[in-house]
Amino acid sequence: MRKMPELEFSVIRDTLELTDAHLSKNLRVLSEVGLVTVRKERSPSRTDSRRLTWVALTDEGRSALEAHLAALAEIAEGNPGSA
Repeated sequence: MRKMPELEFSVIRDTLELTDAHLSKNLRVLSEVGLVTVRKERSPSRTDSRRLTWVALTDEGRSALEAHLAALAEIAEGNPGSA
């Protein structure tokens, strides 16, 4: 399995304009079904014990996302269900 690029929790939260709680809940569900991986690590730039949360799609998650985007493109083109 190849290593997927990761995004830090705050980048995802800010991009999607979600609260920490909403993003955490959704990431937990996506992780439980194997679509994303979540890992935590200590921040080298902080002196307290807070950790950074990193999120990556799994291979299965990438396939599911690509299928979802293809379905949305078909809908946008006026061809729902043609694939």
